[in-house]
Amino acid sequence: MKKVKLGKYKIAYLYPHEQDILGSEMFDTLADAKVAAGEAESSGTPFLLMRLAVHGDGEYYWRVLPYGAHRPLSAARVLYNLRLPLLVGAAATLAIAASRFLYRRRKRAQTAPEGANGADEGA
Repeated sequence: MKKVKLGKYKIAYLYPHEQDILGSEMFDTLADAKVAAGEAESSGTPFLLMRLAVHGDGEYYWRVLPYGAHRPLSAARVLYNLRLPLLVGAAATLAIAASRFLYRRRKRAQTAPEGANGADEGA
């Protein structure tokens, strides 16, 4: 098996017509990576540009740089981390709104004048 030359910069592409395929290229310089990023951007291909942070013992860690899909990825990570508090908050808000609605409905029914519900219209 031929090993891929490890570059300092990497672009990962998400192919629009193949949602389950991720491609990547490595570059030695940021300038070369930016040229490839510009081509991906002009073609509408979502991408991430990364810089090699740590490597050793077969493990590689990449720092995502602020190019391409960096902002949507960051926003998605924040929302994903807040998913439980957001869900609990939404459920609590819904429960409070429902209880206020039922309380007001019951209070209106108790304070309504007799005959307002149409039961004795024919008398």
